[in-house]
Order: sequence, then structure tokens, then C-alpha cells
Amino acid sequence: MGLSIWALQFIGTLVYRPAHMTVAYNMPLVLLSVVIAVIVMIGAIWTGSRAHVKPFQLLGSGLVAGVAVCGIHIIGIEAMQPVQLQYNPLLITLGSSLTIGLCMAIQLLAYRFRTRVTALYKVLKLGTCIIVGGLVVAIHYVFTSGIRVRQTDMQQVAQAAEHPSFWVAIGVAGWSVLVLGIMMICAYVSDQRAVEQDALNGSLLESASDGIVMIDSKGVIIEFNPVAAQTFGYRRHEAIGRRMSELLFSSGLCGDYAEEIERFMKQPSESVFDSRLETTGMRADGTFFPMEITVTRIGKTGPSVAAAFIRDITERKRVDAALRESEERYRKLIHYSPDPILVHLNGIILFVNNAAAQTLGAGDPEELTGRFLIEFMHPEDREFADMILHSATHRLAELDPLEIRCYKMTGELIDLEVKSILVKWNGKGVVQTIARDVTVKKQAAEMMRRMAYYDQLTGLANRNLFLEQASAHLAKVKGKIHHAAVLFIDLDRFKMINDTLGHHIGDGLLREFSWMLQTCLRKEDIVSRIAGDEFLVMLPDTTKEEAEQIAKSMILQASSPFLIDGHNLIVTPSIGVALYPEDGEDVDRLMKNADAAMYRTKELGKNSYSFYEPNLRTATSREMQLEQSLHRALEQDEFILHYQPRFDLKTGAIAGVEALIRWDSAEHGLVSPQEFIPLAEETGMIVPIGERILRKACEQAKRWIDAGKPPIRMAVNLSLLQFKQVHLVEQIASILEETGLPGRYLELEITESVASQNEKAVAERLREIKELGITVSIDDFGTGYSSLSYLRQYPLDVLKIDRSFIRNLVQSPDDTAIVKAIIAMAHSLHLSVCAEGVETEEQLVFLRDHGCGEVQGFLLAKPKPAEEVEHILARTITYPVHAAS
Repeated sequence: MGLSIWALQFIGTLVYRPAHMTVAYNMPLVLLSVVIAVIVMIGAIWTGSRAHVKPFQLLGSGLVAGVAVCGIHIIGIEAMQPVQLQYNPLLITLGSSLTIGLCMAIQLLAYRFRTRVTALYKVLKLGTCIIVGGLVVAIHYVFTSGIRVRQTDMQQVAQAAEHPSFWVAIGVAGWSVLVLGIMMICAYVSDQRAVEQDALNGSLLESASDGIVMIDSKGVIIEFNPVAAQTFGYRRHEAIGRRMSELLFSSGLCGDYAEEIERFMKQPSESVFDSRLETTGMRADGTFFPMEITVTRIGKTGPSVAAAFIRDITERKRVDAALRESEERYRKLIHYSPDPILVHLNGIILFVNNAAAQTLGAGDPEELTGRFLIEFMHPEDREFADMILHSATHRLAELDPLEIRCYKMTGELIDLEVKSILVKWNGKGVVQTIARDVTVKKQAAEMMRRMAYYDQLTGLANRNLFLEQASAHLAKVKGKIHHAAVLFIDLDRFKMINDTLGHHIGDGLLREFSWMLQTCLRKEDIVSRIAGDEFLVMLPDTTKEEAEQIAKSMILQASSPFLIDGHNLIVTPSIGVALYPEDGEDVDRLMKNADAAMYRTKELGKNSYSFYEPNLRTATSREMQLEQSLHRALEQDEFILHYQPRFDLKTGAIAGVEALIRWDSAEHGLVSPQEFIPLAEETGMIVPIGERILRKACEQAKRWIDAGKPPIRMAVNLSLLQFKQVHLVEQIASILEETGLPGRYLELEITESVASQNEKAVAERLREIKELGITVSIDDFGTGYSSLSYLRQYPLDVLKIDRSFIRNLVQSPDDTAIVKAIIAMAHSLHLSVCAEGVETEEQLVFLRDHGCGEVQGFLLAKPKPAEEVEHILARTITYPVHAAS
């Protein structure tokens, strides 16, 4: 640029020279003018190219450049030889002023146009260049018009003639064109790069996910991208030119942030903007929001531009708050959870909640922190601990809950159900184990199992367990050469002892006989009590001779008196023996044949044993006689009903009656239900007998209602075979309709043998019965297969505790615990409770104090015919319970 200005001046001087005049040039002065032109233009361009230049600096550099251009012109004229120069002060002053003014204007325009590369600005640049070029030419000739040149030394003129000025002009012009061409190429390339950079910057600003606000050293906004516009609610043109601190922050923050921005532009490390800052922004509508701002200074030296990257963190704050709230809830949940929770890593306890500390017997959770988990585990269960500790973390959630035994710090052994999962704890992956103390649950389950499989009086296996174990044994030896024996034992004269001396004496005798029986048997033998005074024994791997010796041993041992509460009692056994496989290949057949052999023993005089013979049942069995009589009994209507009242312990009123069947046989006399009901069930006669009983009971209940008696529930037993009848529900509905008895006054009792059938089918059948308005109860609860699952699933109303648990309720801790457990369980399942077989005041008081709702038994009222019960209904309905006896 300096050379071009010098060339312009020099060529102009050549052109200005008069035609008749020959001149030469003083080369030192010419070179001086070149140097001045180059140095001054370098300074002017450097000043105008700075990022931030104040107007007075541009004007100052333009002034220097203008003076230099005037100096170059004067020096160029003075370099002419041999001439004499005369200056017109007015024109020289005017030319100098115009030159200086033009240089100052050029500096301002160049600074304005330096970063504008749009098409409009290109047109404006071109127009400005043409105008400036014309002004330069005009000013040059104004300037040169103020100078008069006169020839002085002809010898120098002759020398100058040897160097024609035309070729000098051509050389200077050529050099100037070359330099200007190079400069134009460089300017074009620079403009293109500027265009590309602007496009890139615009693309980055447009596509950025954060708001970007560009500010100058004073904090004035010079760029505002779309995200920033969307975030703050200002349009771009509304934001540019305003201070960022005033526009984007609240009035309370703008002053402080204005100072911080200015400090940042001077010394970033001393400002809050030196690092990522979370603060509060203000939108155009005056609302506030949390934002994150990061300021980066663009330019390493001198005044620079800064870019503020702004992100609306409202959603992140909401998520963080929700996370903190969730973590707080989780912490409280863990801390206050009623279930024990332990956090451990590599078997070392890191944290336990209060429930875990209490479960393990620690006074404070800190007592357990840092201890090894395996210290508390039962040695036999430590393999489960290894499973938890060494399972792949991704498999922990797949493991089912485990039951392990643990020691409390007091040494007490408890049962825990544990489930472990992987969680984060202070940034580390640890194992969280949730435990549940199932000691009481397991004790209750064991109690229920014993109720289902063991006789509560003697501790022997009951009928269910005998059938299960005996069947399993026969299945195991099936197809092999194997011998076994089943013994059916019945005690002679036991009923007389029980009725004469009382149930507690009878129970004591049964316990002593059971103990004696076990002393006669081997370890592998199976012994059970299946009814009041009836016992079953299986002798595996036993020949007929060995079975005979064991039977003789039993008879011999029983011949010694049993001392029960000061009474020396002698009870003799009648034993029937059936051999496997000769007398049957399944347990049911062996039991029936042993039973038949036992009856043969009784007929032959009792206190002995008999082996089953093929013709024994048809020849001598009373069972066959009763079976034949059952058919006639139904035809001749020999079945009658007695009714035993049930009392409400809260009011003392009769809550209902239970219909109890009696068989007054013309051939056999009064036959006990314990004798003929099993036979009726075996032969299928129980179905028509049960229908007859249900109809009679409904008719009687309706007669009492019609007679004006207070309406009460009539309870009737349903046998398993009855319950399985396809048309049972239709039959019940028909009887209710025919007798006119509302369903709410009928209660159907089912046994646990019914409840233990296909649970889905039983539940559906019970729901159909309930739709008739009928009450459903479980009878003799605890003597069969007691399962909590059916108690939950079936639509039951009443749970009746079997009399075997009531008999020794006060004296036996086991019976007391069982009755308490049954009452509590029934209440938890929203079931009413009725106790059967109440015979003493102590039993009554205990049941009343422990929440039993209803009772029945000989203490209160014995089973009576309908006409006698009718008087009780009329007389005792509002009296206390003890008056009803």
C-alpha cells in the first residue's frame, strides 16, 4: 500500500512536469519518500486491523498518514533537478487539508468494512473505492497546482535527457500495478476466508444447543444466537447493543455481574466467571430461572470479545431435586423400614438399619458395622452366605429369597428369609440384603404341619402321615421280593373307662399306651393313632412270624396296669394283622383287611390278635351287616336329628344350632355316628343320607321361624362325596326354595379333607354356595391337612376349633398355644371362631378372654331333639352363657 501511494505520487509528478522541461531526480530523496510511504502505511494498516480500536485512534492514524502523504508529495517534488520550485500557500494548504481529511476518512471506512463481506458491503466497498480514487486524483492535482517549476541548470538538463521520463513512468506504473494486483489477490482471498469464517461462525451459533451471547470488553452484546433468544425471550436485534448484565440478570445481580464481566475481560482468574457458574437469569417477561453460564474470552492479548455459553438448567434442577427427594425417601425407607436391611461389601457389614440391629440383638447399629456377616450365620447355612457373596452381581436379583439360620448377639438362633440385590453406596457397588425374621412363621408352619400330620394328644403320626409314609414305602419296594405287615389295634373297654372316669383319665391312658406301643416296635416301623382308641402300625420288611411276635409283645406289655392319676387301669388290645403282598398291595386294602381281622379278634374274645383270611370280611364283619342295614335305614327313615346349640360369648344368646345325625336302627339299636358315617362314605350312601339330613334341618329351621322363634343359623355338615356332586349347588338351592328357608339362616360345614382338594374347583364351588347367602365354615379345624393357602383363597366365614384341642386347653401348654394361634390366625383372616367340645368353666373363660366368638359343648347344652331345643330358644335367648346349661 505504501509503494502504491508513492507510485501514485511519483507518476503524478512525471505527468505534471511541463513538456518543454527536462528534469532529473535526486535518488536519495526519492528513496526517502518510498521509505516514509511504506512505514506510514504499515502503521496505518496495523492500527486499522486491530480487534478493538477507538475512533480517536483511527483519526490519529489517519492524521499521521495524511501528513506523511503530503510529506511524500513535497519530497517527491523536491527531488526534481535542476528546477526551481515556487509554492502557492493557499493551494498547498487546501491540498494538505484534503489529503489529511481523506486519509482519516479512509481509516474509518476501512475499519468499518474490514469484516463485512456480504454482497451489499462489497457493492458499498466498490463504490467507496471509486469515489476515494477520484478524490485522490482530484486532491493530487489540487496539490500540484500549488507548485510552479522553473528550469535552472542546463548541464543537468542534458544529463536528465539521457533518462527519458516516459520509461521511468512506465516502470513505476508497472511496479505499482504488480504490487496492487498482488494486494487485490490477497484481499480477495482474505474476503473469501472471512466469508467462510462468518458462515462457520453463523452455523455454530445457529446449531449450538446452548445459548451463546457474544460480548465486547464492556459487556455489550454483539451476537445473540437462536437458543439464547428462545431462552431469554428476546429477538436478536433487541438484544444486540445492550449490556448483558442488565438484559439477562435481575436488577439485584446486574451491578455485581457488570463489574465481574469487566474484571473478567481484564483478568479472568480474578472473576467469578473464571469457572462454570450457576446463577439466576431473567427472561423478557420478568420471570426468573436457574441457569449455568460459562464465559470464554476470545483473543489472548488486548481488549477482546467474550462468548458466554448459557444453559437453562430448570429441568436439571427439577431432576436433581427429584433425585434428592428420592434419595431422602430411600434413606428414610431404609432407616425406618420394619424389615432388617444390611449393606455389605466382600462380607463386611457397612450399614444396618434399626430393625436389623434389633433383629440381631444389637443395642445400636454401630455395634454391627465392620463385622463379618458370616459371624452371625449358622455353620450349616454358610454355603448360602457364599452364594450371596460370590454370585455374579448381575445374578443377585435372579436368586430366589433364601432361608438361613442366624445367631443373635445373645446367642439365640433365629430364622431369616433374605433377598440380596446390587445397589450403589457412596459411589461403590455393594450388596443390600433385605431380611425378614420368619422364626414365628416357621414355628407356626411347623405347628400347622404337626397339626396336619401328628396326633396332638399322643404325638404319634396321624392317619394322613401314616398313609403318606406307608404308601411311599410300598411304592419304593414295588416289584421287589418284599414282605410287610399292617396291624390294626383297638383298645378293649376304653370307652367305658373314658365315660366313667372322665376324658382326662382316658387321654392319659392313651398317652401311656402310645408310649408302650413304641417300646415294642423297631426304629423303622411306622405307628399312628387314627381315631379315639384305634392305632395303625406298619412293619416294613417283616415276615408273618415276626409280625406275630410283635403282636404278642404288645399284648404282653399291655397286660401290666397303667397308673393314671392314682388309678391302676388295665386295657387290652385287639389286634388285626394283614400281610403284604398276600392280603393287599396298597395301603387302603391292607388297612381294611387288618380292620376286618381286628373285628374277628373282638368276636373271638378280644385281647388277642388275628391274621386276615380271604373269607373273613363276608363271614364275620359287622361292617357288612351295617352296610346292608344302611339301605333299609334310608328307606324306613331311621335317621333322626338332634340339635346342639352354639352360644355367642359376647351376648350369651344362642347364635345357632348344629344338626347332628343319629341312627336308631330297628336291627342294631342306636348306632354311633363314628361307626356308620365312615361306612356310609365308603359305600357312597352318604350322598342320599346327606341330602335327607339337609332337607330335614332346613324344614326344622323354617318351622321355628314360623313359630315366632328368634331366627338362628342351622349348621349342617357336608361330606366330601356330597361336595363333589356336580349338581350340589342346584340341589341346595332347590331345598331352600322348597322349604322356604332364607339362605342366610343356613350354615354348611365342610371338613379339611374337602378343603384340601383341588383348590381352584373348591373355591369356585364355595363361591356359588355363598351366592345363595349361605354361611360357610371349616369343621374340626386342625385335625386334617391345615393349609393357610386355602384359608386365604376360600370364601369362608367361620373356623371351628376341634374338640381335641379344647379338651386339655387349660392343662396342656401345647393345646393352649395351638388354640391361641388358631384364634389369632382366624381374626387376621377376618373369620369368626367357634370352639367345639367345651366342657369346663375354665375352658369357657379362657376362650372368652382370648377372643373366641362362639362356643358349643356339653357344659352349655347337649345335643337334644327339636322340641327340647325349642324350649331353650324361648327361655335363654337373652340370658348369659352360663345360664344356658
